[in-house]
Amino acid sequence: MNTYVGIDVHRSFHQVAIIPSELMIDKGRAWEKAQQFRVTNSREDFDDLLDRLKPYGTEVAIAIDHTGGHYSAPLVNLLVQNDYELYYLHPSGLRNFKKGKGQVDKTDRIDAAYMARALYYFKTHGDDYHFSMLSPRIGTDAELLRTIVTQRLVYTKLKTQTSNRLHHLLTSTFPEAEKTCFDQLMTILQHYPSAAAIKAAGEDGLRPIKGVQSRKKHQILELAQNTIGVNAASYSEAIRNLTIQYSDLDQQLKILDLRMIDVLNEHPYGPILKSFPGIADAAAATLIATIKDISYYADRDALKKHLGVAPRTKQSGNGKGIGVLPHGNRDSRRALFQVVFSCIPPQSPPSDFRDYYNKKRLEGMAGTRAIVCTMAKLTEVIYHCLRANEKYVYKGIGNKR
Repeated sequence: MNTYVGIDVHRSFHQVAIIPSELMIDKGRAWEKAQQFRVTNSREDFDDLLDRLKPYGTEVAIAIDHTGGHYSAPLVNLLVQNDYELYYLHPSGLRNFKKGKGQVDKTDRIDAAYMARALYYFKTHGDDYHFSMLSPRIGTDAELLRTIVTQRLVYTKLKTQTSNRLHHLLTSTFPEAEKTCFDQLMTILQHYPSAAAIKAAGEDGLRPIKGVQSRKKHQILELAQNTIGVNAASYSEAIRNLTIQYSDLDQQLKILDLRMIDVLNEHPYGPILKSFPGIADAAAATLIATIKDISYYADRDALKKHLGVAPRTKQSGNGKGIGVLPHGNRDSRRALFQVVFSCIPPQSPPSDFRDYYNKKRLEGMAGTRAIVCTMAKLTEVIYHCLRANEKYVYKGIGNKR
């Protein structure tokens, strides 16, 4: 490798330092004074960057700021498409490297140069200075999944709010069908937004509506003929608008779920995580978006702290309990809780996590505390499987992983 590049990412521009290896070995610290330039997310600047890299051929290694997220996505895509050897550098790694070199200042120029310098040491000496170089493919897919998970949470919340509002309105206007046929009503009410309109439409009016079984249409029609609900035009308009909104949100969620499944199937961690009992698509996507690259974590305790599931003992006087760290990712902690909660019922498939939970309960541990400890256990096994690149296999009672 004859050239090392550091790219410090920002929203409106990226600071780029291109440092040939001969400057890296110069005892006068010439690498710190290497010429730098800025690149914006524009075709003109991207072409300029490629032109500046071209003289160095294929022997170029690039370190890019991992905190860039969406800001760096176009630049990462450009470099990957042009077959450059690209690494993500975690911010804690850069801080540790600069600290080890006695550099306390922080500017765009300093960070770009030190990223290139850190990559030089990583490639030539094998030292990582407690930082991690992340795979671009893994990192970019993790960012994509984070976007999908965030959008999914937003749409789910809006759908729930819309559903609650419709339940309230239908309690007044069509209470019989609200209790027994709510899902089917979401389709019919887009066309006939009240019990009176459904009654007037009759079987001939309901027949062309797709997505609802004939027996359900007949049931809703019978209920409409004898409803005690209030017939108000103002309610009908609100119900029509809300059911259309509900349908649109439901469709958006289905599209997001399909895209999420596609990314998970191609991601190296997707099949591994989905081999765990209780980890479905949404939980796997949430965990990948949070973990990003397992190589960043020095050990399983580091991963537990990052996910916010490292148990800690709390004692005051005679009282003693186990809680989780207050830090860590809230979404991943929620996902792990839901996974454990689905694993522990007696009717759930056998798993190390149900066995572990039952063991803690037999030891006299309270249910909530046992769930917290099982979440930590689950994280440990996830760490092992991702590190070893192997799917989860139930080990059975008495066997340690």
